[in-house]
Amino acid sequence: MGVLWFAMGALDYVMISYKVPAYMQAMPEDLQYWFDQRPVWFTGVWAISVWSALLGSFLLLLRRRQALRLFVLALVGFIIAALWAYLSEAANMAHMQSTITHIFNGLIFFLGIFYIFLPAIHSDGRFALDGAGQSRVIGLIAIAPCALVRRSSAVCGC
Repeated sequence: MGVLWFAMGALDYVMISYKVPAYMQAMPEDLQYWFDQRPVWFTGVWAISVWSALLGSFLLLLRRRQALRLFVLALVGFIIAALWAYLSEAANMAHMQSTITHIFNGLIFFLGIFYIFLPAIHSDGRFALDGAGQSRVIGLIAIAPCALVRRSSAVCGC
């Protein structure tokens, strides 16, 4: 499911970046203008977020440790892009304040958190990172005490 979800985000990125006429015409004019005026760094952060999430979901299917780092990178990129979008002139546009936009952004944020902590909450331990690696990466975001006591399953229920 993650691959399909993040592939939709990658498709959205590609369609907007290449300005596919049919896709762009379906958007309100002020949103089209906003995408034309966005700074280059925003496009870079958005690209890093989208492609790292898609690659992370593929690596998750392969049960690779690098998936966690890619999901952290994707979530950080999403947060930066979303904060800038809400704090820029786009925040005054009606579609940026719409309920559907808030729902989608909330869902993207929730899925980012979910895919970051999926290895830590995986019950059979086959995809769990080694204790030291998991503690370092998860510790960077200052939550998941379960990851710190991974070896003692009786303590945290992992």
